[in-house]
Amino acid sequence: MANSSNSEHLQFIHDRIVNVYGESENVDFLIRLRKIISELKPKIVLDNSGSMPPSPKDPIYFNIEIGKIQRLFDENTLIPTWTVKYEDPNVGNKGEALYMTVSAKDEDDAKTQALACTDFSKHITPSFYNPRYLTTYKATGNYKIGEVRHFEGDPRL
Repeated sequence: MANSSNSEHLQFIHDRIVNVYGESENVDFLIRLRKIISELKPKIVLDNSGSMPPSPKDPIYFNIEIGKIQRLFDENTLIPTWTVKYEDPNVGNKGEALYMTVSAKDEDDAKTQALACTDFSKHITPSFYNPRYLTTYKATGNYKIGEVRHFEGDPRL
C-alpha cells in the first residue's frame, strides 16, 4: 500500500512541475520520473472471474464499503440517477411541469426524495395532486442533482 501512496505523491509532483511551473514533459528527469511512477504502481491481479483488468478509459477505485477494487463506471457501482417529473395538464391555462434530478436506489426512492424536497413540492397544489402524473426516468445528458425546474404552461412548446 505504501507504493501506491508514493506513486500518487510522485505523480502529484510530476503534474505540478508540468502544469504549474510549465516544464516540458519531454525533459529527461520527467521521463525518468514517469518510469519510476509506473514501477511503483501496484499491479492489477485478475479477479476470480478471470476478467481482464480495466482499460485506461475505464478507471478503477478501491471501494471501502466492500473492500474491493471496482471499475468506476460499472453499472453496479454507481448510484442510479433519476429524473422525477410531475406534469399536471389540469393546472393553470395549459398545465405545468416540474423536473428534479436525484440520486436514488430505485424509482420509488427517487419519487420519495423529490416529494420530500420543499423546492419541488411547493409547486404542487395539494388539492390537485394526482400520483399518476408523477413519473421517473433514468437521467441522461448534463444535469445538476437536486435542481428543480418548474414550467408553467405546456413544457413541450
